Amino acid sequence: MKKTAWSMLLILLVVLAVGTACTTSMETAASTGPALVESSVSATTTTTMPTTTTQTVPTTTSTLTASTTTTAPGIPVKLVRVVDGDTIVVLMPDGSEEKVRYIGIDCPEAGDDYGPAATAYNKDLLTSGPLRLELDVQERDKYGRLLAYVWAGDVFVNHRLVLDGYAQVATYPPNVKYVDEFLSAQRLAQVGNYGLWGAATTTTTLAAGMGDGDVTVYITRTGEKYHRGTCRYLSKSKIPISLADAKDMGYEPCKVCKPPQ
Repeated sequence: MKKTAWSMLLILLVVLAVGTACTTSMETAASTGPALVESSVSATTTTTMPTTTTQTVPTTTSTLTASTTTTAPGIPVKLVRVVDGDTIVVLMPDGSEEKVRYIGIDCPEAGDDYGPAATAYNKDLLTSGPLRLELDVQERDKYGRLLAYVWAGDVFVNHRLVLDGYAQVATYPPNVKYVDEFLSAQRLAQVGNYGLWGAATTTTTLAAGMGDGDVTVYITRTGEKYHRGTCRYLSKSKIPISLADAKDMGYEPCKVCKPPQ
């Protein structure tokens, strides 16, 4: 009986030991499984995100750089000679020579009081940098001259001649791209009594008498009439032009403001 009791006790202890070992093994497997999954996901995220970022950012940067680097507009030319304050002769890219008349402005002629000064200042401005011509709607005038806005490096020559008092605004539609800038420059020159707008020069000019070519009237971008500067029809656009040119171009006098005829 004693041997039988001891045998049964031994068997019971073995069974308990085996059961405990199985339970521990199952718990270990359950606790390590999710950790392995999380580690796998984390590794995938870490290797994928940097790859996407590295490929996208350089592409965007190179596109912006290409779009903001542009060639300066206009036709590159070389100066042959200066004719006067608003006319030059240039060498075109094809090797031909062109006489160029500045758009939107008018300088005194060589025989006028301020003519030589305007010519000299024009020549000085043209040395500011490489020359290029910017064209507008109408490319040539009735004399066959090429009509252009002239740039010398970053200097807008037409504009500077007006701003510093060496030229007046003289607009001939349809070439009106910079008319507002020219008018603003002329107002500054008048306020400052620069060049042509100085008291002595103005008195001399007026004393010489005024014909149709000396009288300034105003037209609009779309109208068929010319007006006085105070006319209410000039609220949206106001383009100065000589009376003689207005007549030559077929404009009729406004019946409301009754400008000179």
